[in-house]
Amino acid sequence: MPFIRITSNQIPDEPNALLAYASKVVARETGKPEAYVMVCLDPPTAMTFAGSTAPVAFFEVRGIGLSTDITPRLSAQLCAVAKSHLAVPPDRVFINFIDVPANRWGFNGETFG
Repeated sequence: MPFIRITSNQIPDEPNALLAYASKVVARETGKPEAYVMVCLDPPTAMTFAGSTAPVAFFEVRGIGLSTDITPRLSAQLCAVAKSHLAVPPDRVFINFIDVPANRWGFNGETFG
């Protein structure tokens, strides 16, 4: 049930490799089966951060059970994904973690809670 949206002003050399790697990282770090992980890569878009259009990325991570115990390591891992696949340094990455109640997450015509 983790969902990751990646937005950047950079074009990855291999978009599918980025998606696959991010999926594996999030599954590993959250302890969720990769079969429930969804990753979305937005088309490159105009973005600024700190008044600069230098390479930048934003990750939105939604899921059930995104506790503060796992978000620091997940933040580090996603910054590494941004650096390796988008050439965006960690100090140019924002990550928003959203813990969604199980009864607010639907799948296959039902909810998880």
